[in-house]
Amino acid sequence: MFDLALPARTPLPQPPFLPTTRAEMDALGWDSLDILLVTGDAYVDHPAFGVPLLGRWLTAHGYRVGIVAQPRWKDEAQGLSDIVRMGRPRLFAGVSAGALDSMLAHYTAFRKKRHDDAYTPGGKAGARPNRAVVVYAGLVRRAFPGLPLLAGGIEASLRRITQYDFWSDALRRSILFDARLDILSCGMGERSLLDVARRLDAVAEIVGDLAALEAVDGELWPGLWDGIPGTARLVKTAFPPICGKRTAASSSACPPTTTCSPIPAPILKARSFWNAKRIRPAARSSSPTASAASCSCRPPRR
Repeated sequence: MFDLALPARTPLPQPPFLPTTRAEMDALGWDSLDILLVTGDAYVDHPAFGVPLLGRWLTAHGYRVGIVAQPRWKDEAQGLSDIVRMGRPRLFAGVSAGALDSMLAHYTAFRKKRHDDAYTPGGKAGARPNRAVVVYAGLVRRAFPGLPLLAGGIEASLRRITQYDFWSDALRRSILFDARLDILSCGMGERSLLDVARRLDAVAEIVGDLAALEAVDGELWPGLWDGIPGTARLVKTAFPPICGKRTAASSSACPPTTTCSPIPAPILKARSFWNAKRIRPAARSSSPTASAASCSCRPPRR
């Protein structure tokens, strides 16, 4: 179990908008970020959009948060430029495909290409890639080697276990493998995100720069990810593969359904190749009063 005392930080005043560039950070008097959030949606500063809402939630708890909305993924150099423009965050980066699974945003149920995207300025299609969590995670890994990486949102939540992929008509392994994630937040993410931030903050207070640490079995500190509600992560073990075996996959699909509800449910270990995914029950959301107190609605920022 994680044994460090969690630091108490002074809440920061809510800025008119969370920064998306170095100039906006300078205007707020921030020399660096604590947390970087990457999203496949346009930055619309409204509670209906999860990433800005979570950014304000973390700001209300004392963390400096920046947002990169729809990084340019078609050219790797441009994508890396978008990711690094505010500098390396002190604690971790979080990625999300946005309010909609990226494959559903791009294709109809008949696998026909869509020509618009409701979550992009002007409704233009193509601003986010297919399987956006995997692509954005790859950009973050190349931009900031060794930085703890978290994913959340509907795409990551639905793909946290081995799943049947309609678009390729095949089984796909957990997104934890493909995106090389340290931890995945499924369902309502405000509590797990804050818990991750506080734990990494506690470690950073001891060691200074987290980049100086080397992960052992996926953890920078003993028990770092233990006990965080609504999360999934990889645990080293030895299990036979199930990808490509539909009968094996169907038999393994029943237990995860018991962890999709925030009511008491067991911790699940799902088999996949030579690792297991430790999946905790979905987290309960914070009270509406607590969420509203930490966030203020603003006009859409496009």
